[in-house]
Amino acid sequence: MLATVLAIPAVGAVGVAPSAAATRPLVIVVMENHERADIVHSSSAPYLNGLRSRGIDFTNYFGVAHPSLPNYLALASGTTAGKSGTDSIRAGEISGMTTIWNQLQSHGIGWRVYQEGMPWTCYGGTSSGGYVLRHNPSIPFSGVFHSSTMCQHVQRYSPGVPLAPVTFITPNLCHDMHDCSIGTGDSWLKANIQPMIQAGATVVITFDEGDSSTGGGGNVYTVVAGAGVTHRVSLPVQPLLAPRGDRVSIRVVPAAQRGIRITNAVVVSAVRRSSPGSSPSCGRSTRGALRPWPRRPAAPRTR
Repeated sequence: MLATVLAIPAVGAVGVAPSAAATRPLVIVVMENHERADIVHSSSAPYLNGLRSRGIDFTNYFGVAHPSLPNYLALASGTTAGKSGTDSIRAGEISGMTTIWNQLQSHGIGWRVYQEGMPWTCYGGTSSGGYVLRHNPSIPFSGVFHSSTMCQHVQRYSPGVPLAPVTFITPNLCHDMHDCSIGTGDSWLKANIQPMIQAGATVVITFDEGDSSTGGGGNVYTVVAGAGVTHRVSLPVQPLLAPRGDRVSIRVVPAAQRGIRITNAVVVSAVRRSSPGSSPSCGRSTRGALRPWPRRPAAPRTR
């Protein structure tokens, strides 16, 4: 479970229609090091700002700490694992902790962690070209790195990779805006993520941290967009990353009702689609397979 709850002032839930849920991938993309104001006031981010009008714009969303590493750990495990204030990490260093990856695996829900620039599957080094371990929410955990089965789910990203029911993507240090401009990252998102949306995926785009310490790690841009995104009021349900079956949806708690603010964690609830008389907590998911989507040429890399 994640440490924090995602909430927005006026919207109770962001969900997918039950009839389409079984085939709709959820894609989570994390960008780097910009306050929300940097993006929404930038003429260099037309794609990201266009998504705000087409999806759900989370205006009250915060990183949990500085620097990058603790935010990625919190996204996957619900805790910074004592790593607030540092980016120092080794593959498999964090043990004895349940992560979203363990939960998805145990419930038979397909997942992938794609890392752009990662030299090979289950790479355990701290850096390679534009890839860094501190931006990887899976390999730092021993439950993933030391599992021959689970570690095979952590792979190099390239345009056109098949999407799992739950897919996490980290662009490289240039494309995530860490080392390169807002415009470079915005163009990369349009070239790489928009085809996924067009193919039917529901996408969450967020940032790990901002420049300030507001809320712990800064007020950062976060949008949910794509197929199946709806607005409706709902009581809190299954907060945090807590898979229970083969229907993946995003849930949020109304901040106005609960008096909480959004922090750097994505609320994902995987709700089993049960047949009459069946238990929602038993059986194996049918959503384990990867879903291909139309490939398109990679956009030229600019710096």
